[in-house]
Amino acid sequence: MRKCLMCSISIEDKHRRNKYCSRSCSASHTQLGKPSNNRKLAPKSSKPPACVCGARISTFDPRRSRCVSCAKKHKADTRRKRASLLKKRKDAAKAKLLATKKQKLNGTSKTRPDRYTKSVRRAYQLAYYSKRKSILVKLLGSKCVDCGSRKNLEFDHRRQDTKIAAVSTMILSKSFQSTKLEAFKCDLRCRTCHSARTKRLGHVMYKRKESSESRRTSHKLSIKDVRKIKALLRNGMVQQDIASNFGVSRGTISAIATGRTWSDV
Repeated sequence: MRKCLMCSISIEDKHRRNKYCSRSCSASHTQLGKPSNNRKLAPKSSKPPACVCGARISTFDPRRSRCVSCAKKHKADTRRKRASLLKKRKDAAKAKLLATKKQKLNGTSKTRPDRYTKSVRRAYQLAYYSKRKSILVKLLGSKCVDCGSRKNLEFDHRRQDTKIAAVSTMILSKSFQSTKLEAFKCDLRCRTCHSARTKRLGHVMYKRKESSESRRTSHKLSIKDVRKIKALLRNGMVQQDIASNFGVSRGTISAIATGRTWSDV
């Protein structure tokens, strides 16, 4: 009876022409002496390789250095090591979570890096603001135009119709070039002189104009048209006819009739 060239197991009569008992033995015998996973070439030998314990590896891949019993032990050891490693990681995570909770209770938590904390960002913004403001103050003379004071200086726009935004706001939100152009529209005044000028010119600079026409410049209807529409509505004219006469939608006439728009006319 013929025996397998790899594992020396007897081959059945119906497969007596085969040299190996199975395809795995055929592949294993073919791979003997060939490199695998960048390993060094195994020395060519007609005998199958031996395990660490001294047993011949007949039913295992010859590239491995363990027999079946040793492989089982190694697998069990590997599982045990992985389980212990996972347990250590879980314990470390629990300890870290408890430490974070204690820090939050004590008010000393550091959940984020120092460069992202609110106090650090605030300090950076203040330094950036003071640096840019000092440059603009030097460009404008570094003193109040009214009393000559050099403390608590503020940017006061000469004309409100050319104002885009407050210079103090633009320092942190706009480019320095656009902020500088806006600062050239201003005079330097101390806080006292600035508030006094604002109170003195407040009725011109900051109060809204009383005229309704100035607030209705972008509307299609004028105040005279609205008065005519209201008169027609009192006379009982249909809203759709009024809308077609004035070239507006029926919803516009309905809003005027209910007082949702143009209630002050």
